[in-house]
Amino acid sequence: MEAVEAYGRAADLGDLEARLNIADLLAHELDRLDEGIALYRAIAREGDKRGLTGLGTLFLELGRRSEAEPLFREAISAGEAHAHLQLGLLLHEDGHTEDALVELRRAAELGVEGAWSSLAFGFAGLDRSEDALQALRAAIAAGEGEAYAPLGEVLGEMGRYDEAEEIFEEALEKGRTDVFVEYGNLLVELEGRDEDAEMLYRRAIEQCGESGDKEDLAYALLHRARFFGELGRVDEALDEFARLNEHISASYDGELRRYGAEAAASRGWLLHGVGRYEEALVAYDEAIHLARGSDDPWLRLQVVAALHRKGLSLRALERYGEAVEIVAEVIDGFSDDPPPKGLPEVAGAWLLSVRLACDLGQEDRAISMYDRLIARFGDEVAERVRETVGRARLSRAELLGRDGDTDEAIAGCNEVLTGIDAQDEFCMRVIRAMALGDRGHWLHKAGRHDEAMASFRAVLDGFEEGQDPDIDAALTRARLYRRIYRERCP
Repeated sequence: MEAVEAYGRAADLGDLEARLNIADLLAHELDRLDEGIALYRAIAREGDKRGLTGLGTLFLELGRRSEAEPLFREAISAGEAHAHLQLGLLLHEDGHTEDALVELRRAAELGVEGAWSSLAFGFAGLDRSEDALQALRAAIAAGEGEAYAPLGEVLGEMGRYDEAEEIFEEALEKGRTDVFVEYGNLLVELEGRDEDAEMLYRRAIEQCGESGDKEDLAYALLHRARFFGELGRVDEALDEFARLNEHISASYDGELRRYGAEAAASRGWLLHGVGRYEEALVAYDEAIHLARGSDDPWLRLQVVAALHRKGLSLRALERYGEAVEIVAEVIDGFSDDPPPKGLPEVAGAWLLSVRLACDLGQEDRAISMYDRLIARFGDEVAERVRETVGRARLSRAELLGRDGDTDEAIAGCNEVLTGIDAQDEFCMRVIRAMALGDRGHWLHKAGRHDEAMASFRAVLDGFEEGQDPDIDAALTRARLYRRIYRERCP
């Protein structure tokens, strides 16, 4: 109340910024929502169009997205620079990425704080990593210190680990302790750096405890729980998830609701991975309960992820009928309008639907189902979608080969290999190993033994044991055939 009174005195003296601050306090801090909305509208009527931007931002937080967009557009038409940023963020969350980039770039050109970082986020969503790097470096040059964390993250995702580590160290030297979690995530990817990563997660959690920032603490706990899970420290991971749930369960609004849903989905995937399928189902239902019914794109993503993975757990339990129903919910509800970053889960659900058909003895439908999946997702560029399409092509080739059509099976494997290059992410290199092994198998079946051995040799020369179970399986198959050929031609 003292702050409101102080701003009120300044507003009486004609301070326009003070009036906006009062509206912000009323709407965001004091739960006097109606008064805040009324003041934003009054500010806009009196000619300061920042009132429109402030009201639109409030409506976004309240989930009233359809009311926010026209307010931002009206503010932009009146020359309000910050509205470009808010409209760009809204469009990006709604999946209109190209339109979002136009607004975010304009905001950056007008000098709006945070615009360069937001522009980089938009580029990253389109896998335009170099453009994202340029925007993040511009953000740092413009004094946006919060850009250090995503800059290091993007460099890490591009495999430029040394540069990423240099960025994180530079940030720490400048006192940017907000990079602890992302720096920890980077070190998890580097051999022998797990202890350093755990120390960074611990420092992040300690810092959040000191600052009292509930959202940052939830973020740090979520990533440390995942870290424990990736190391196979399942009990510690589950304890961390429990701590996170206790932390946020009193208030599932806004960002905390997002973290609650995401944590439940992540816990479910961890439990699925160790064969605790029934418990995984409970976790997925918790995620769906928290996220369903919201038009928040991130919560919609959690619904898609939890439904798809729930289908996987049901299949593992051989509850095929229930799995079919769950997968149909994803395909029917999200194929035409997937949330941003949700397309891999939707594509995964399509693939799961074909495999369920095979489980139920409906292999006669499988080829046409694979064809529809490939037609729907074959041109997508996201790595995990490409991985799903690659697996679909190889499964399709497997069915054709088993029916005696080895030429089509070989052609299917070649088609997969044609779409993979040396710059691809690890998941696509896994698909390459699988395709080379499968192609060698079908070439052998077709009596083309020299070509088969060349394909198996490419597996043996190009991959190492222990990187991935599918790579290990391809290596085992290649060694088996090499032994067969050596016995035939000593």
